[in-house]
Amino acid sequence: MIGTMEPQTWVCLAATAAAWMLLGLSWTVQRAVYPAFLLVGPTSWPAYHAAHTRALAGAVGPPWLVQGVAALALPLVPGPVPWW
Repeated sequence: MIGTMEPQTWVCLAATAAAWMLLGLSWTVQRAVYPAFLLVGPTSWPAYHAAHTRALAGAVGPPWLVQGVAALALPLVPGPVPWW
């Protein structure tokens, strides 16, 4: 089955997987990471925020890249888009 999937199906699967990953990451950040910001004092905040930003960029960068490539590729891939 996997070898017989159309290119537009692969593109849609990649975009969907990246979207679900980012959804889970978003909820984790909202429920766990952002509340923890309150535990950081004002003098420690700049270093903490810089470290947080670097770590988060590594987590969201790959799925954002997948979504971007899929968004650009989908109009170029011939055939219909899957119904799902």
